[in-house]
Amino acid sequence: MRKFGVFLAFLLIAFLAVNALYLFALSKVDAEFRKTDESVNFTDESFEILVLGNSTALDGVNTQMLSDSLGAAYNFSLAGSSIESNYIQLEHYLARNNRPEFVLFFLSSCHINYNREYVVNPIIENYYGLWRFKLAELPLFKFRWLFIENFKKLLSSDHRNSSVVAGQLILERTVADGTVFENSSNPNCATDYQSKGYAFLKPIAQQCADRGIKFLAFEMPCWSWKQNNCDDVYVGFDSGVKFKVVNLNRRDIAGPLLNSRADWLSENHLNYSGSVKLFEAIKGAIMEEESGNFQ
Repeated sequence: MRKFGVFLAFLLIAFLAVNALYLFALSKVDAEFRKTDESVNFTDESFEILVLGNSTALDGVNTQMLSDSLGAAYNFSLAGSSIESNYIQLEHYLARNNRPEFVLFFLSSCHINYNREYVVNPIIENYYGLWRFKLAELPLFKFRWLFIENFKKLLSSDHRNSSVVAGQLILERTVADGTVFENSSNPNCATDYQSKGYAFLKPIAQQCADRGIKFLAFEMPCWSWKQNNCDDVYVGFDSGVKFKVVNLNRRDIAGPLLNSRADWLSENHLNYSGSVKLFEAIKGAIMEEESGNFQ
């Protein structure tokens, strides 16, 4: 019986050791782990521009060009991040660093990723101390999808040759957009951004307003068949906070700006070439709001 107990103890120790080793390996080989490890430890930084969002912004927002043109910028976006995850990142950064001039928030094309109100990216949970003591929180279970993702990346020369610069994941791979614009009149109004899926936009905008930070949101572009003709909108809350959502998915912006054969990774993700072109639209929107009243 005693030998069996020792055997079980050995298995438990070995299992925990494998979990620790897996977490250590992720911190060394996974680009988003390394990026989060860097950003969570920022102290007394003085970035002028913070970029928040999910994978569409991770690939598609060129923070190096923002830095060169408008002031030091960093892209905090992670694949699969919810608005709540972005709020946690922003709150953590503002408590430990100097106030930025701008916070730019990039929303997914066609509102596709905000159907759940409260969900936090597992990488954010790990690095920001939000994990819980239960079996599902062990790295082998919590980050099991990353094993497959990193294995696929290992086989892809495009991913092996990728890099992270100022928080942006730079990928040169190209997938052509063979779709056709359908003259969509999808609604793009302020009530969309006040629904439950967007609940954490309000505290993000409030944080910025309270600290005198200029806040601007963008709707990211996607392939032609999902583009629309919707105008930019202003979103307001009862507290008096108001901000603009610039629609980069509008046909008259995305259509002429982006090359359907050269600028895409997938139907709603830009490659590096696409991020270079989108920069001009982002810069133009920033300059337009800066010349008027940002809030």
